[in-house]
Order: sequence, then C-alpha cells, then structure tokens
Amino acid sequence: MVLNKNIPLELEMLMKEEHVTLEDIGNKLGTSKQCAWNFRKNAKVNNNLVRVAEAIGYDVEVRFVKRDN
Repeated sequence: MVLNKNIPLELEMLMKEEHVTLEDIGNKLGTSKQCAWNFRKNAKVNNNLVRVAEAIGYDVEVRFVKRDN
C-alpha cells in the first residue's frame, strides 16, 4: 500500500510555497479560516478506498500537481 499519511503537512508546505494563508483558503471556499484549518488538518485518504484498491491489485498515491492558470 502506498499511502501518503502526511497530507496535512504537505498542504501546509504547499501553502507556504504559494504564500497562501488559511484565511485565503477560507475565502476561496466560502467559509471561515477555522473551517479551512479543519479541512487541511483532516485531509486524508479514506481507508475503504485503500482496501478496495488493494483488493484489485492497486496502490493509492496522493500527489499535488500545480495547475497551469
């Protein structure tokens, strides 16, 4: 199983690289800074998804790819 367990940490690093704050994210999501923090903190891959992928012979990988805007 390939599973990135540090998604919140990766998001935090990406936010720093892009100079984006939780307030910025909250504004883009139409919610508060606190809710944006909860989204980031609780970002994870559902264990059921991993189990299904394993059952059919696959791994789950999460990666972030910069969009071309």
